[in-house]
Amino acid sequence: MRVAAVASQGTTPALGATGGSDLDKSTFLQLLVAQLKNQDPLNPMDNQQFVAQLAQLRTLEQIETLNTSSQLALEMEAVNQSMALVGRQVDYRSEDSTTKSGVVQRVQISGGMPTLIVDGHEVAPGDVTAVGPA
Repeated sequence: MRVAAVASQGTTPALGATGGSDLDKSTFLQLLVAQLKNQDPLNPMDNQQFVAQLAQLRTLEQIETLNTSSQLALEMEAVNQSMALVGRQVDYRSEDSTTKSGVVQRVQISGGMPTLIVDGHEVAPGDVTAVGPA
C-alpha cells in the first residue's frame, strides 16, 4: 500500500506543479495522517517538518482555489467577447475548411463555453477569422 510505504519512510512526496504527481488535498491528508500514525513514538516527527507539511497543504488549497477562479475568469471573458460579436459580420472557417461569412445572431452557452450562431450555423469563437462592422 502506497500510504504505508510513504509513511514508514517518514517522507511525503513534494508538491510541484510539474512533478507529474496527481496529489489532491484528500490524498495529501491521508498521507500525513498515515505518517503520524506510523511514526516511531521514541523518535517522533520533527515539529518543523510537520509545520512545513501543513504549509504545503495550505499552498495546495490556495493553488486549487486560484485555478478554479482563473478558469471561471477565462470562461467569463470568452462569453463576454462572444457577446460583443452579436449583430456583427464575421468570417469563419466552416467544418469543410472553407471560409464563410455571416452575421452573428446570438450566442449559446453550454458548459460555460460560448458558441456563436451565425446565420443558423454553430460556430466556435476560435473559428472566427475576421470581424466586420455591425
